[in-house]
Amino acid sequence: MLLHDILDRQARRSPDRVAVRRGAVAWSYEVLRRRSVGYRDWLRDRDVGRGDRVLVAAPHAPETVAMLYAAARLGALYVIVGGRDGYVGRDGRAPEGEARVQRTGGP
Repeated sequence: MLLHDILDRQARRSPDRVAVRRGAVAWSYEVLRRRSVGYRDWLRDRDVGRGDRVLVAAPHAPETVAMLYAAARLGALYVIVGGRDGYVGRDGRAPEGEARVQRTGGP
Protein backbone atom coordinates (compact mmCIF):
# COMPACT_ATOMS: atom_id res chain seq x y z
CA MET A 1 0.00 0.00 0.00
CA LEU A 2 1.33 3.45 -0.94
CA LEU A 3 1.35 6.57 1.22
CA HIS A 4 -1.56 8.24 -0.55
CA ASP A 5 -3.57 5.00 -0.41
CA ILE A 6 -3.28 5.07 3.39
CA LEU A 7 -4.52 8.67 3.45
CA ASP A 8 -7.45 7.86 1.16
CA ARG A 9 -8.43 4.84 3.25
CA GLN A 10 -8.33 6.87 6.48
CA ALA A 11 -10.34 9.68 4.85
CA ARG A 12 -13.04 7.13 3.96
CA ARG A 13 -13.03 5.61 7.46
CA SER A 14 -12.87 8.80 9.55
CA PRO A 15 -13.28 11.83 7.29
CA ASP A 16 -13.85 14.30 10.13
CA ARG A 17 -11.06 13.10 12.42
CA VAL A 18 -8.12 15.51 12.78
CA ALA A 19 -5.24 14.36 10.58
CA VAL A 20 -2.75 17.18 11.09
CA ARG A 21 -2.59 20.12 13.44
CA ARG A 22 -0.25 23.02 14.00
CA GLY A 23 -1.26 25.67 16.48
CA ALA A 24 -4.80 26.79 15.74
CA VAL A 25 -4.81 25.14 12.29
CA ALA A 26 -6.33 21.66 12.19
CA TRP A 27 -7.28 19.70 9.09
CA SER A 28 -9.45 16.61 8.98
CA TYR A 29 -8.46 13.59 6.90
CA GLU A 30 -10.97 14.60 4.24
CA VAL A 31 -9.65 18.16 4.04
CA LEU A 32 -6.08 16.83 3.83
CA ARG A 33 -7.10 14.38 1.08
CA ARG A 34 -8.86 17.11 -0.95
CA ARG A 35 -5.93 19.52 -0.59
CA SER A 36 -3.44 16.85 -1.63
CA VAL A 37 -5.54 16.11 -4.73
CA GLY A 38 -5.54 19.85 -5.53
CA TYR A 39 -1.76 20.01 -5.17
CA ARG A 40 -1.42 16.84 -7.26
CA ASP A 41 -3.35 18.52 -10.07
CA TRP A 42 -1.23 21.66 -9.70
CA LEU A 43 1.97 19.59 -9.92
CA ARG A 44 0.66 17.54 -12.85
CA ASP A 45 -0.12 20.78 -14.74
CA ARG A 46 3.58 21.57 -14.39
CA ASP A 47 4.61 18.20 -15.85
CA VAL A 48 5.69 16.65 -12.56
CA GLY A 49 5.66 12.87 -12.70
CA ARG A 50 7.25 9.67 -11.44
CA GLY A 51 10.81 10.20 -10.28
CA ASP A 52 10.77 14.01 -10.45
CA ARG A 53 11.93 15.93 -7.37
CA VAL A 54 9.65 18.44 -5.67
CA LEU A 55 11.13 20.81 -3.10
CA VAL A 56 8.60 21.61 -0.38
CA ALA A 57 8.95 24.70 1.80
CA ALA A 58 5.38 25.42 2.89
CA PRO A 59 4.70 27.88 5.73
CA HIS A 60 2.32 25.65 7.74
CA ALA A 61 2.54 21.98 8.68
CA PRO A 62 -0.83 21.11 7.08
CA GLU A 63 0.25 22.62 3.75
CA THR A 64 3.52 20.71 3.91
CA VAL A 65 1.79 17.40 4.57
CA ALA A 66 -0.67 18.01 1.71
CA MET A 67 2.20 18.67 -0.71
CA LEU A 68 4.02 15.51 0.41
CA TYR A 69 0.91 13.44 -0.26
CA ALA A 70 0.47 15.16 -3.63
CA ALA A 71 4.01 14.29 -4.69
CA ALA A 72 3.46 10.70 -3.53
CA ARG A 73 0.28 10.49 -5.63
CA LEU A 74 2.38 11.23 -8.72
CA GLY A 75 5.26 8.95 -7.78
CA ALA A 76 7.48 12.02 -7.43
CA LEU A 77 10.17 12.39 -4.79
CA TYR A 78 9.80 15.15 -2.25
CA VAL A 79 12.44 17.04 -0.35
CA ILE A 80 11.50 19.21 2.61
CA VAL A 81 13.73 22.27 2.74
CA GLY A 82 14.12 25.10 5.20
CA GLY A 83 15.38 28.61 4.61
CA ARG A 84 17.80 28.67 7.55
CA ASP A 85 19.22 25.16 7.55
CA GLY A 86 18.58 23.95 4.02
CA TYR A 87 20.11 24.99 0.75
CA VAL A 88 17.32 27.36 -0.22
CA GLY A 89 18.62 30.81 -1.07
CA ARG A 90 17.38 34.14 0.21
CA ASP A 91 14.92 34.28 -2.65
CA GLY A 92 13.29 31.06 -1.38
CA ARG A 93 14.51 28.96 -4.32
CA ALA A 94 16.97 26.11 -4.58
CA PRO A 95 19.85 26.20 -7.05
CA GLU A 96 18.87 25.68 -10.69
CA GLY A 97 18.43 22.08 -11.78
CA GLU A 98 17.70 20.77 -8.30
CA ALA A 99 13.97 20.20 -8.80
CA ARG A 100 11.30 20.38 -11.46
CA VAL A 101 8.93 22.41 -9.23
CA GLN A 102 9.57 24.62 -6.26
CA ARG A 103 6.62 25.84 -4.24
CA THR A 104 6.49 27.85 -1.04
CA GLY A 105 2.73 28.23 -0.58
CA GLY A 106 -0.65 26.98 -1.69
CA PRO A 107 -1.74 26.57 -5.32
